Amino acid sequence: MAVMAKEQGKRKDLGKADASAAKRGKGNTGKPSPKHGKPAAVKAALKLLSKKEQKEAVRSKKLKFKKNYATIHGTVLLWEQLRSKHTTKEEKEKLVSTILKKLQGSTVELANHHSASRVIQWCLKEGSTADKARLLGQVKANIVPLSRSKYGRHVVQKVISMASKEEVPGLVKLFKGHVAELLRHPSGADVLDDLYNVCPQSCRNTLCAELYSREFTLFEGVGTRSENISHLGDLLAGVDARKRQAVVEHLYKGLAPVLEKALLHPMMTHRLLRELITESPG
Repeated sequence: MAVMAKEQGKRKDLGKADASAAKRGKGNTGKPSPKHGKPAAVKAALKLLSKKEQKEAVRSKKLKFKKNYATIHGTVLLWEQLRSKHTTKEEKEKLVSTILKKLQGSTVELANHHSASRVIQWCLKEGSTADKARLLGQVKANIVPLSRSKYGRHVVQKVISMASKEEVPGLVKLFKGHVAELLRHPSGADVLDDLYNVCPQSCRNTLCAELYSREFTLFEGVGTRSENISHLGDLLAGVDARKRQAVVEHLYKGLAPVLEKALLHPMMTHRLLRELITESPG
């Protein structure tokens, strides 16, 4: 009896082991798993190739599956020459012209790519006057979507850093109606911070006014005296309590998502929070 009990116990253990092995092997079709990478057969095949052949295999795969890979790869090779200290100014301008021809028709789309974004920034820096103007026109026409892009926002920040004092008011106008939206976006907040830092007081007030109230008619004529205004209290002086309350509520609604996402680093946000605290009743 004891022997039979031991044999039954062994059979149960073997049954559990088989079930567990079957469970582990379920769905094992040889296809690559997102957690386990390439299948063993593919890895073994790559090891048989030389390093040069492996690189060529990877490049062929990228050409097949990655959009714009050939364009980006070609422009990056030219960019390596462009940023060399030994390249003359004339050579740099020729390289920029060649790069822009390669990017023609897809400049804005490629600005959202990590490597291509860096190439475009160098083109803005080293290009001829005509090439810079053409590239600036494309960036300005798409400045809001680029500001929301992880890599495209670096191109916008480059445009802001290169802008003269006379060009800054024109840049501010391009963001009209989108300030509140960008202030609560991680990339957009960085762009607005750079823009706010180069703005004169009048342009800073224009940016902040979008979070005060869209319908508050008092701000239609701010431009005539905006240089003498430094905070919301100056604008609300002499305004009745109902309108004051409407502005404070609108400001709170605009800042609530910013606070939820903890995007508190822009100077513009610091100013708006200070105004909200100061002007809130009680």
